[in-house]
Amino acid sequence: MTLPDAALTLATYLEALPGLDEQQLMEISAVHRGIGAEALGVARSAAADVARAGGLLDELQALHITIAQWVGARYAKSRRYTGEGFNDPPVLIDLREQARPALLDAATALFLVDRLPRDAFDALVGPVDSVIG
Repeated sequence: MTLPDAALTLATYLEALPGLDEQQLMEISAVHRGIGAEALGVARSAAADVARAGGLLDELQALHITIAQWVGARYAKSRRYTGEGFNDPPVLIDLREQARPALLDAATALFLVDRLPRDAFDALVGPVDSVIG
């Protein structure tokens, strides 16, 4: 699969991730819920098959761990330097947790971009791409 030049990449996604605000996280979660459990299940299964066949499960797991650590973080390191304080607002932390499945799905799709069937890619990355793409 070949994506347009302007498509969201894993690098741009990872750069944008720490800057997601409350509104963006709510939008990502809402779009993700709208896709439906069955479509997401099929897309996740396709992604798992592709990662397994390509010997990429360890790398994908490391990417997921990185994102999960950010989701669960109680403070952003950059806040120390900007003077905003150490702790993220509790609502932001809760919204990151709610968006976790969508954030992990997007990372999976972007990591496997050239290997996933287009429909699986679109289902997994769509919620994030609709907000930051």
